[in-house]
Amino acid sequence: MAAQIAALQSDNTAAERRTERASASLAALVANGNGWAARELEKKKTAATKAARKELTGLQSAYTKTLSAQSETIGEATHQITTRNADTDLENRQKRHSLSNMFFMFGAGSKALTVILRIFLVVSFLSKTPTLDANNDGVIDGRDVSEAARGGDGSFR
Repeated sequence: MAAQIAALQSDNTAAERRTERASASLAALVANGNGWAARELEKKKTAATKAARKELTGLQSAYTKTLSAQSETIGEATHQITTRNADTDLENRQKRHSLSNMFFMFGAGSKALTVILRIFLVVSFLSKTPTLDANNDGVIDGRDVSEAARGGDGSFR
């Protein structure tokens, strides 16, 4: 469409030049500063290009409407993309926040579990009464340590 507009504009310019060449006497008077001749020459140029100017105006109007519609389409697409990007950004922020909370809760939970297991182990060891006489000879001495190390029946429990 832009090429058609350019072609019509060049056709109009060529028609005006042809009109000037056909009215050489008026063109000479215009060159000498005659106002009447300038108006008459302009009337002839306007008459020679009237149909082409009308077609050019209609074509320019249609071209403007087409460009306007394209601009609206591009604006709508840009708006949709911007909205989608904002939604994606919000979703990504929420996921990062959730993941951060999950890692925090995992860390805190594992620490709490460790503390509970340690307390359980301490209570478990404290609840047992050890048998210090490993070889059951009635005397607690170095032979009890040897017997307990060997893993015999009378080891520390």
